[in-house]
Amino acid sequence: MSVEGQRMAKVEHRGGKNLRSRLIYVLTRLFAYPTLRLWPLKGPLALAVPLVDVFCRLIPRPRYVTIERIATPAVRGELMRAKASEPGKGALMYLHGGAFLFCGLASHRRVAARLARLTGLTVLSVDYRHLPKAVLADSLADCLAAYEWLLAEGVESVVLSGDSAGGHLAFATALGAVRAGLPVPAGIAAISPWIDFDDTERLAHPNRSRDPFIPAARLPALTALCLPGEVPIDPLRSPINGALAELPPCLILACATEVLRSDAERMADRLAVAGVPTELQIWDGQVHAFPVLAGFMPQSAQAVDEIAAFTREMVAGTASRSVA
Repeated sequence: MSVEGQRMAKVEHRGGKNLRSRLIYVLTRLFAYPTLRLWPLKGPLALAVPLVDVFCRLIPRPRYVTIERIATPAVRGELMRAKASEPGKGALMYLHGGAFLFCGLASHRRVAARLARLTGLTVLSVDYRHLPKAVLADSLADCLAAYEWLLAEGVESVVLSGDSAGGHLAFATALGAVRAGLPVPAGIAAISPWIDFDDTERLAHPNRSRDPFIPAARLPALTALCLPGEVPIDPLRSPINGALAELPPCLILACATEVLRSDAERMADRLAVAGVPTELQIWDGQVHAFPVLAGFMPQSAQAVDEIAAFTREMVAGTASRSVA
């Protein structure tokens, strides 16, 4: 529990292992972990990381949603709607993960589409700028511009969601909206969020050596790339240090053995201390950002169902308050 107070977030333990999740866990440890540990963050090979999303374009597009490309001077992304749904006044804005370095619309298209189908809402998947050609401030500016664009399009309630670096950007966008005097989002659903650039507590956590996916020792170098010459604990850069009291209800998902569990637990406690309704779900036997694999594992599909239910509840609550 955090030292700031005695209120705690609601904590739920979920998940469980099956053959598929065990296989993903082992393959991640054998192949993804050493690749991430050794791949250079600078030089010619670092410039090749956008190819991850290029290869993901080979994944068949989901047929149960319509996908509209958005390309304005300030906003780039994809709008997704379930084919059987009617556009409403609510939306979900999804921010992909990838350590602020790789992945994009293609890598996260299926999870965004699944959320569109399950919620019946419009989903905007944001194609924000990131490393190695941009820094964190650019990423946040793009996300805040996308949020403002949705509001300008007449959307009355927006739930922000994202995984890993995208979870960071979900919280940072909400805090940016508060600072700018914009309507507060209806809710935040964060998956394995990386929301503290100060590595001290994270690297002291037992999961530093237990995570099958993220090499904890690489995180300080990534932080230096994201924040060249900046202070990691600055609330403008580490949402965990922000003024949290005005944030909307939050759902945070993390894996039992991932190194970013530290971020999730500390953020959940600080939100609760600030009086923000918060639920933290700890999933056993899964890998970092596992809901993105919703088409491959039942636990991933269950987690996406949880996010969809939370999103529907938050949007419905906003609609009820506006009517009242």
